[in-house]
Amino acid sequence: MLKGLKVLDFSRYLPGPYASLRLAEWGAEVVNVETAPFGDPARKMEPYLEETGAVHLACNHGKKSLLVDIKTGKDLPVIHQLLEKADVVIESYRPGIADRIGIGYQKAKELNPEIIYCSLSGYGQRGAMKQMGGHDLNYMAVSGMLHGLAGHGGTLSVPDMTAADLAGGMAAAEAILAAYIHRLKTGEGAYLDISLVDALLSWQGVNNMMSQAEGRGTSLGEELRKVISYQVYETKDGRFMALGALEEKFWVNFCRTIGQEAWISYHRSPASPGNPVYKEVQELFSQHDFSYWSRLAEKVDACLTPVLTQTEALVHPLAKERKALREVTFKEKRFHAVNAVPGRKATDASYIAELGEHSEEILKDWLGVEQPSS
Repeated sequence: MLKGLKVLDFSRYLPGPYASLRLAEWGAEVVNVETAPFGDPARKMEPYLEETGAVHLACNHGKKSLLVDIKTGKDLPVIHQLLEKADVVIESYRPGIADRIGIGYQKAKELNPEIIYCSLSGYGQRGAMKQMGGHDLNYMAVSGMLHGLAGHGGTLSVPDMTAADLAGGMAAAEAILAAYIHRLKTGEGAYLDISLVDALLSWQGVNNMMSQAEGRGTSLGEELRKVISYQVYETKDGRFMALGALEEKFWVNFCRTIGQEAWISYHRSPASPGNPVYKEVQELFSQHDFSYWSRLAEKVDACLTPVLTQTEALVHPLAKERKALREVTFKEKRFHAVNAVPGRKATDASYIAELGEHSEEILKDWLGVEQPSS
């Protein structure tokens, strides 16, 4: 769908590469502009596959790699020529750095008035915190998401998923596509200031409105988990099942399937120690193992599902049906990568470039030159 769209990605690590990965899977030509001599720092992050960081491999299939000397400015003329040809630029430097090294928005716009330029950062390009360092954990913390993940009476810890990185990448890709449609209609380029914190704050909309309605800080999750029909229950072998039978019909199906029709009238009863039925439901789940409940969940329409590990989720029949994985090639070895755009059939975006692998090709195809400037 995005065939012909040319993207220069100067970003590193995860959020920016995830944004451009989504564009690549839709067909855009994405060029990773990597700084000599080592390229994307994620290439050196453990753990490794084929001596390359798994984080880099996860976010860079279907892209090309151009190795340039940005720090000394040696290859700045080449970069400027590429900016003239690009449709989209993604960068993730701290505010002001792209301008200082000669590849900021004003320079890009001067060279290419129709450019779509996306600056992706933790705290945004303006405001008191714009120059502060941070990582996913910090962005989750100040957005309120980290606190919310603890749940009722839970303890705070480092989540398995880097939600801010991924949310920011999705927000950037979405904004780029909106700007691209705008350009197609008007011929105008755009500057996009995308903050990882902003992306997470945008998820607080429902909780914010509920808090105003209640006159206190609350959340949708807090309201939902008050009842026994919307809970996580532990099985005999220490695994967990998620029961989300909020609608009466699902709760009725659940109760009848397990032979507990007497529980039907307790659908919206509190999930509290003082509720004897809540205790009975907990005890019932603890009588059978995870496998038993997983098989039962497949047979009854009751919003009952197993709580899968991340590894289990990717080999689950649903993941296979929805084409969650694709086979990718790196250094002639094959691996499985998760699709950034779920449900899409794998195309030619299934090859991971080695550092600087496409430098000569890009200079020839984009600029018509055989050798980089000296």
